[in-house]
Amino acid sequence: MAIIALYNERTLLANIAHGDQTSFTELYHHYAPEVFNAAMVYLKDQLDAGELVQEVFMKIWEKRETLTDIDNFTNYLFILVRNRIYDGFRKKAAEQSALNHFFR
Repeated sequence: MAIIALYNERTLLANIAHGDQTSFTELYHHYAPEVFNAAMVYLKDQLDAGELVQEVFMKIWEKRETLTDIDNFTNYLFILVRNRIYDGFRKKAAEQSALNHFFR
């Protein structure tokens, strides 16, 4: 799946790094559907995929000061997505292991 970067992405990232919420909203609206679709491939649940989208973009906002250092935002974004998915799988596996331990 090829993601088309925004034509003004570098400017948006610089604006977001300085706290511009309008630029962040533009970035969100452009990438959130693709993040959701990627999450659905692995999570198979709309609620979980929606939560992942929110978590990823919250992380981007929290780390906004570093956005100007990113050379390829699309790659950065989907690495965040991949890591959140893996974290979720690890958490579910740990929970299942704990349940199995208590109920065997």
